[in-house]
Amino acid sequence: ETDDPTPAPTPDPTPAPTTPEPTSEPTPVPTPELTLAPTLEPTTAEPTAEPTAVATTEDPTPSPESAESNAPTWVPTSWYPTWAPTSTPISNVPEWESYELSSTSLLKYHVNEGSITMEVIYDGDDVAAWLGIAFSENGAMVGSEAVIGLPGTNTIQKYNLGGKGVASVEPMSSDHQTLIDASIEVDEYGQTIMKFTKLLVEDGEIEIVSSGGGEKNILLFAHGSDGGDGLGYHADRMMFELTL
Repeated sequence: ETDDPTPAPTPDPTPAPTTPEPTSEPTPVPTPELTLAPTLEPTTAEPTAEPTAVATTEDPTPSPESAESNAPTWVPTSWYPTWAPTSTPISNVPEWESYELSSTSLLKYHVNEGSITMEVIYDGDDVAAWLGIAFSENGAMVGSEAVIGLPGTNTIQKYNLGGKGVASVEPMSSDHQTLIDASIEVDEYGQTIMKFTKLLVEDGEIEIVSSGGGEKNILLFAHGSDGGDGLGYHADRMMFELTL
């Protein structure tokens, strides 16, 4: 007898898990979200400060007390003018005129308000000679009025010229001795220099005209010989005219 085998029940096969086929595109990995920093507008850079010197043990900036003590005691003289200041404004300084009396004598003068300032310079062989400037009405010596300086006695006065002799040349009275800043000297170069200021108009004297109308003044000049304390015969003389 043939056994009819009963087939054993075939279990329902459970499909095996399948592995997905690999693909060429990689699976993206999630990345964290980034927060961008704000973008700053470009600005113009401020100029940098001067480099600061490295501090030393001594403060390079002296205190007022030390600055005063460290100040130099000398003053550079080349920075300052050598002339002394004057109280007279430059605009009021008069202009000097000059008149050549001779090859050895020069007259400098300028007119002030109501007066005239004169300077006679003699640079001849007669050292320390007396000098004279006279004001005349007609050019003659007699009758003229003179300013005479004697370097030997360092005196300068006004004289009446009454004649040609020395005895006739007499000083005016004291009330007529009105010269201003009168002096006579012999300088280091041997020049004899007489200076004075005289009023243009004085009672009883010859007027010095300074009207600007072209009227001429007649003057005389003379100088003496070497040295001596008094007047003597003039070694040189001349007459000239000035329009002031």
